[in-house]
Amino acid sequence: MNTSFSKRFVSIFFAVILALSAFISVQAAEASVSKKFGTSYADAPSVPEVTEDNIYLIQKQYLLKLDKNLEETAEPKAELSASAGYGLVSPTFSDGLVFCPLNKGYVDCVDSGTMKKLWSYKDDSSGQSNTKISVSDGKVYASFWYSETDTGAFVCLDEYTGKLIFRIENAGGFYMAGPAFCGDYVIFGSDNGSYEDDAESKIYAADKNTGKISSFVTVKGDVRASVVPDFLGGKFFAVSKAGYLYSFSFSDGKICDLKERKLSGQSTCVPEIIGSYVAVGVKGENINSGKVEIFDEETLNPVKTIDVPGYPQSGFAEILKDDSAISLIFAVNSRLGNLYKIDYSGGEFSDSGLYFSAPENGFTVCPVICDDKGFIYYKNDSEYIYKIKAQPDFSGISKLIKEIFSSVGKILSLFHSLYFL
Repeated sequence: MNTSFSKRFVSIFFAVILALSAFISVQAAEASVSKKFGTSYADAPSVPEVTEDNIYLIQKQYLLKLDKNLEETAEPKAELSASAGYGLVSPTFSDGLVFCPLNKGYVDCVDSGTMKKLWSYKDDSSGQSNTKISVSDGKVYASFWYSETDTGAFVCLDEYTGKLIFRIENAGGFYMAGPAFCGDYVIFGSDNGSYEDDAESKIYAADKNTGKISSFVTVKGDVRASVVPDFLGGKFFAVSKAGYLYSFSFSDGKICDLKERKLSGQSTCVPEIIGSYVAVGVKGENINSGKVEIFDEETLNPVKTIDVPGYPQSGFAEILKDDSAISLIFAVNSRLGNLYKIDYSGGEFSDSGLYFSAPENGFTVCPVICDDKGFIYYKNDSEYIYKIKAQPDFSGISKLIKEIFSSVGKILSLFHSLYFL
């Protein structure tokens, strides 16, 4: 065999092995399952609630129980007291119960096994319940919004009976303002009761058992995202529609050490803590532009800004790649309804661009949900819900093949370099 032919053969074989190794080792996200619920935004499904075994969502005036392949289970639909409106938030699963935030001031509780409604609460505000319900120590926390200026309420209910324990009113109500818990206290933001973007609203701290307000601070603009705790760093974080990131400490029932950082635009994105940093999604100058802005957690000094093709309006899902590397997956509220990714490793952030291209386009303010099996879920205005394989599964034979190709690739790489010296 002549030397020229053998070298050419080795080069081709080497290239094929490396390509196969790369193909097996690096897999893009793909839609494992997608299913359409409804025919328009008027009967679109809610954000899904993903548990270990099932998925729960509200469509029209029914709570549906699905398996992990988005197929309805044998249990019947539960008929609810009202619809979930635009389905901006998911129902909440806790202790075998499903709590449903609904229009017209309703919260319904459904037994997840029998799918029978156990109790229903109706608030005097008759507003929309557009905040994901929280459950803590046998109590259910929900909130209501009626309009920019009307009074809404934050309520605490008994988990098993629906009996009202306490109710806190606020001009402008509460909209997607999920609470944080710290000991015997619950901390939550509010709307400002005004059509002015930068009018002052409040972040409250209250006794989670009695509702007695122990402290509050005023901030600029509606707080339309959950307050996020970082107990390791001793801080809490919130954002506002006026375009501010806030941090504060909390001690003995008091909110203290309030800091603010002006963002480049409004934010309703739940802050994400990564190491000693905090990341938030920020609205851009037009419908096809937005940013992820990253700050030092302690000082709120800017660290990095990453441009993305739309407003990351809801929040992030973290996918752990290894002990020191994380991927942030998020949706942007643009016409395409796609998912994007930012990688964090070694204290550095990098833009990895498009993560998943939605086959059916549509705006979305849905948070991205990740389960313990490595799948992520989200929906857009196409009325489709997607289940996506977030990480390749290298168990069993797949793992063996990956290791074989990886080892062969390394050996051939060394041989190739020596052979062509």
